Amino acid sequence: MAFSTSANNRFSTSRKRAGSPNGRLPHHLGRRLFFFFPSEYLREPDLAMPDSELAKNNHQRQVMQQTAAAEMDAIWRSIGAATYEGTADSNNLLKDTNGNAMPNNLLAWHPTIGLFSSWVRNQYGEQLDCRATLMSSYPADVRDKMRDKWHPLHTALYIWNKSQLANVLLSCLGDRTEMAHSVEGRTPFLDHHLAEYVNNFPPSVKLAYAPPQPEHDGKKAHSGKDPIWQEAGFPLRSLTSKWILREAARPYILDELYNRKKHPFLAPTKWPQQGPLHQMFKSIATRESVEKLGFVDPQVVEKAFSTAFGDKAEPRSFRILCEVSAWIMLADKFNILPAKP
Repeated sequence: MAFSTSANNRFSTSRKRAGSPNGRLPHHLGRRLFFFFPSEYLREPDLAMPDSELAKNNHQRQVMQQTAAAEMDAIWRSIGAATYEGTADSNNLLKDTNGNAMPNNLLAWHPTIGLFSSWVRNQYGEQLDCRATLMSSYPADVRDKMRDKWHPLHTALYIWNKSQLANVLLSCLGDRTEMAHSVEGRTPFLDHHLAEYVNNFPPSVKLAYAPPQPEHDGKKAHSGKDPIWQEAGFPLRSLTSKWILREAARPYILDELYNRKKHPFLAPTKWPQQGPLHQMFKSIATRESVEKLGFVDPQVVEKAFSTAFGDKAEPRSFRILCEVSAWIMLADKFNILPAKP
């Protein structure tokens, strides 16, 4: 069994233990992970299962892929994602991933170049390509497999595991949260024997094509109340995440769980004007504090304040305030000097 790094002698003898489901994400496409991957699963046929419907019907698969990609782009933008602004070199790097969009999907949550001061944009705008940095972090033999060997779903899983899994789920949502509450977290799904075994599964048992029956349609099921499912069309609703895990557990779970559509746990993106969160950000991201950073455009932050809160709030503006406030707090904590040209 694999343990999270917080499992060793960090807590008192009264520490609590809890099993974590996080390990099932990279293996079986659960929680919010599912919504990143339908377009990559549909990008190519699963030749390991040549008799499957999508492997035999390329036209249907291609139409579903285009629709799923467009739907997810729109849904992510509605909750704060941006369109990644890369350079011309980014287009060339698509060859390294066989057209896989996962790098751009990850970077859509990063600050855009427009947030930075004019001197940063003028001095580094043409050179700043986060996608190139991301791709260059992978060994050459891995990029060869992405380009020539791996199914796009497995390429996307590799990229996600090396970024979101390690830096978000197992860190701020794992070890840090566990340590803050004296919890010893264990992640049995990340047992390396299980990981190696599941890595060899074909894509279609991780994310299966199973058009919904009316009574289990994502828009009508309980989880269909989630805003993502409310916006989802046929391609997204016809794919079942964690299929092989569902089948393994089928004798032991209720029909309600077996048929339930998975949905992500998303933090709210709309908060009241002049509420506690609004007041907190106003106290942190003052114009003086923003200017002290040296690399952020204060006018962009002021504009974000005007649109980040209230019933008609823009989620992207709220994310800008989160990003800038985090930089201010880090600069203050570690006495980081202002950036200069």
